[in-house]
Amino acid sequence: MGISYKIAELPSDNLNLPEQSSSVTFKQNVQSKSDDTEYTIENADTDGKSDDPDLLYSRGGVSVRLIESDLSRQTLRFEMTNDSPDEVIISTDAVAVNGFVSSAHTLAIIAPNSTETRVLTGICNDLPEKKEIDSVSLRFFIDKDDGDAYLSERVSIVYADGAHSYTPPKNGTLVYEGEGLKIWSVGLEVAENYGEKQLRLKFVAENSDAERMISLTEIRAFDSDGAPVSAVCFNNVTLPSKTSANAFFMLEGDILAVKKVVLKFRIEEIKAGTDFYGDSKLSDSIEIEI
Repeated sequence: MGISYKIAELPSDNLNLPEQSSSVTFKQNVQSKSDDTEYTIENADTDGKSDDPDLLYSRGGVSVRLIESDLSRQTLRFEMTNDSPDEVIISTDAVAVNGFVSSAHTLAIIAPNSTETRVLTGICNDLPEKKEIDSVSLRFFIDKDDGDAYLSERVSIVYADGAHSYTPPKNGTLVYEGEGLKIWSVGLEVAENYGEKQLRLKFVAENSDAERMISLTEIRAFDSDGAPVSAVCFNNVTLPSKTSANAFFMLEGDILAVKKVVLKFRIEEIKAGTDFYGDSKLSDSIEIEI
């Protein structure tokens, strides 16, 4: 099974987000250790009305606190409080560990004047190798019952000096470079999900500039005779600034008949606030022969 590419580059533009940060250092018990582990919360997204050192997010009557960090079990426990008059959905977004994107995710639907706890598990499951956890960064997505939605600033929980970073292998073809972002195609595989065949296109991405979301668009698939084949893609990958990721895009449809895929990357800047999508660009077409 061979793969060939026809690619073109976009011009490079710099997209820079303003830096915002606040930090507080304190001691926090890690259950798996007999001593305390010191960490620093950086860039907590709050309205400034509380000096609670555990606070990660607090705006409009909605707050998230870190109440437990168990590094040996790869878990973080959050207390999520809704003091607003509306039901809210709070979810974690784009978790990164030691500068590498993790698929770990948790979500809570919280009634007015209520508190829920949620555990973020398996935060290291996607890492290319197991090392000590130096830092975890994430955003929170708050979706209110009245239709308002807010994406928090990226909050970091820093445990160490960042010595254990990850650089994924790039044993593939560079298919995109621009705006501080590089994407390599590193292969594909056919997998099955709940009885549905999927064609997983595998990429490695590195982002040195503003946070961006990558998705596939204008997807066209063909069989060995060049006839169109049904194939659709639903997922996306968000890369914070100065992070890497193993990016898997799942195509569904008449997958076993696919012999060639033509696609484009949609690359969108992500920022905090109610208007969280910034500049958007399309790559030139990329052709993948299977």
